[in-house]
Amino acid sequence: VTSLNTIMRSALIAKAYRKCEDVYNYMRMLGIVPNMATFSLLIESYGEQGNYIRAQSVVNQMQSLSLHPSEDVWLSLLEVIGRKRDVNLTQRLWMKILRNLEINQKKPSIGLMQVL
Repeated sequence: VTSLNTIMRSALIAKAYRKCEDVYNYMRMLGIVPNMATFSLLIESYGEQGNYIRAQSVVNQMQSLSLHPSEDVWLSLLEVIGRKRDVNLTQRLWMKILRNLEINQKKPSIGLMQVL
């Protein structure tokens, strides 16, 4: 997973966003289970493309796999929404993050609070 994540990170740096999705699909084809970094990179890729819907679908995929989004994943998604400058969407996501943290008996970190 780590070497494929490195390829995804390189694709992001090169602004080859489609390559990130290709690598992710390749992982799935091989039966490799993505980790939090993989999902975070995929969200970042969709964010760079301005595609909030696809970015949100990554979080939904994670949750369908019974993975709880990490703080990095939530931060990536918040950055995507920040680019849209949609206050209502940001507020709805923030409420979703708080519910998710509450379910997992966690509190928002300083990093998450600073984003808002």
